[in-house]
Amino acid sequence: MRRTVEIIAATTVAATLALGGCTESSIPTQPVHEPAFFEHEPAPGFSVIRRDAPLARDLSVTRTLGQEGGELELAGAGIRLLIPAGALSRPTDITLRARAGSAMAFELAPGGLELVAAATLEVSSRGTDIEALVASAAPGSILEGVLGVVFEDDHEGAVEPVGVLRAVRSDHHQTIVVEIMSLLAGYATASG
Repeated sequence: MRRTVEIIAATTVAATLALGGCTESSIPTQPVHEPAFFEHEPAPGFSVIRRDAPLARDLSVTRTLGQEGGELELAGAGIRLLIPAGALSRPTDITLRARAGSAMAFELAPGGLELVAAATLEVSSRGTDIEALVASAAPGSILEGVLGVVFEDDHEGAVEPVGVLRAVRSDHHQTIVVEIMSLLAGYATASG
């Protein structure tokens, strides 16, 4: 089963975050099989969070990470993945992909890879319309109106909610932080 995550906020958002350390590359935009999650609209009352400046093309970074863990970042996409030491049992090629367009959509591969310890997914609020909400929250606090929702894809197109993750304000950046236990694909969404 594929797990997906939505970041849910009280308003819409656009995101940019200048992050370094990994090389970004564009991915060809030929049609490929999309996870079922991307074929569905968000739940009633929610809309996909959008960037002010749409990404012109998909961005991705791939690194081989082992038991020591590591991080993957995409400058300009506002997404960073931190995998702690001990989360992977063997060296694994991990890919972080930000999808082209204004939707805050991402994919982590290999899809469905279970982690031994929780990884951290950070979504930037800088330059977004939830920037004020995130900036006003105390570092480490749970954000009112912002949740992460986990879904499972049964590979037949059904997407079912199976749990809720906490979203908190990072101590270091104006970011929404969600802990994940498996690699996934998802949209960030907003209510209203």
